[in-house]
Amino acid sequence: MRIDGSVICRQRPGTAKGFVFISLEDESGVANAIVRPALLEKERLTITQFPALIHTGYYDFRLPRYVVTFPT
Repeated sequence: MRIDGSVICRQRPGTAKGFVFISLEDESGVANAIVRPALLEKERLTITQFPALIHTGYYDFRLPRYVVTFPT
């Protein structure tokens, strides 16, 4: 699944063991994404500083909300 949009929220809770939670918004709505610690380590500047992102990941049906998880 490919999602893109303006970053409206980035969260890095201390209890998340290095995971980052991002909300992206475009004209069709809001998409939530989970970034794994390994990908954050590789792409830290892009993930934490850019105002818009485009990423490809997979939809995780086990989670209760619409969430795309990015592979490392």
